[in-house]
Amino acid sequence: MVGVPQVFRRGELPNEHYFGSDDRLVMQVMAEYHDRLREAERCKVKLKENKQLVNDARKTSKALAEAIQVRDQHFESLKRRNGENLRLKVQLGATKKQLETTMLEVSKVKGELNSALVEVSELKSSIPTEKKAAVKEFLGSPAFLHVLRPRCTREVHFEKRKWMAVLNRYDDGSVLRKYREEIDEHHRKGETFDLAVYSSSADESGDEASADEQSHQGDDEFGNAENDGRTQSDMIRGSTSDEDDYK
Repeated sequence: MVGVPQVFRRGELPNEHYFGSDDRLVMQVMAEYHDRLREAERCKVKLKENKQLVNDARKTSKALAEAIQVRDQHFESLKRRNGENLRLKVQLGATKKQLETTMLEVSKVKGELNSALVEVSELKSSIPTEKKAAVKEFLGSPAFLHVLRPRCTREVHFEKRKWMAVLNRYDDGSVLRKYREEIDEHHRKGETFDLAVYSSSADESGDEASADEQSHQGDDEFGNAENDGRTQSDMIRGSTSDEDDYK
């Protein structure tokens, strides 16, 4: 009679009563086989885990390599910046030294300019003083007295008017006072003021020619004395009285 085959679930082994003595060896082989299958499953799972670990390690290694690359780039950038900073520091030191030299030169030029300004100021202040001293020296000289005394009566008003303006500007009173004292001395003696008319014939002829020339030049500004009806002595006395007006 044919027996009904017994169905076993996966992983389930028949018991030892199911087989005979010869079948026990088969059961051991199958048990070993199942053990190896389980071991293979465990190895498979382990291999999968290892693959995951390898992938993670690769990703970590890649990230680490990128981090190292970024670090190297940053380090190179720092080196370049450091070199630039050193160059700028050297340039700044040179510029500072040049600035100090320029400031010294500017200070020196400023001192020279101040000295020049002082000299110019002294020259400007001394020019009027020297000019005034020179004019005053001339006003007190015999040459001026000779010029102030015209050689003929027709020159009296023109010369007196011209030189009185010079005296009023530059004289402090000493020259004019000396001139007036000389006039007063003539007045005390009852004399007419001497106009220094030369007595020689040559001088007289020269004086007359000069007088004629001066009279033509002075007619427009001062008028002709003869047309006013005054004689030569009247003009002399008039010139003396005009000098009294300046006292």
